[in-house]
Amino acid sequence: MNFLTKNKGSKGNFKFRLKGFRKWESEQPRSSELTSINGAINDLVRSLGYESRIKEQKAIMIWEKVVGKRIAAVTNPLSIKKGILKIKVKNPPWRQELTYMKEDIIKKLNDEIGDILVSDIKFS
Repeated sequence: MNFLTKNKGSKGNFKFRLKGFRKWESEQPRSSELTSINGAINDLVRSLGYESRIKEQKAIMIWEKVVGKRIAAVTNPLSIKKGILKIKVKNPPWRQELTYMKEDIIKKLNDEIGDILVSDIKFS
């Protein structure tokens, strides 16, 4: 059973192709609209509805940058869902101090993200 057919090309050389397929991809006319990989991934993420979840995860990723190394050493961002960021704090005195700083931290997080994503922080 032979799946390849031999066709003579325009320059006299032979091209092989699978039976049932009209043209190889390289023979198809190229689209004038080229998309970068980054653009294609962004389109896919947007079409799947994951754009807001990725922005929410960015809040966890930039936690140390926003609060600084000292506070990041005693905290651990756990999750974010529907704008509520959950942070695990190592001891009660730090939890109390961070509760007083909560509004400033929320503002800094949202400014860094470039969107109003974090509406509240729950320290535990």
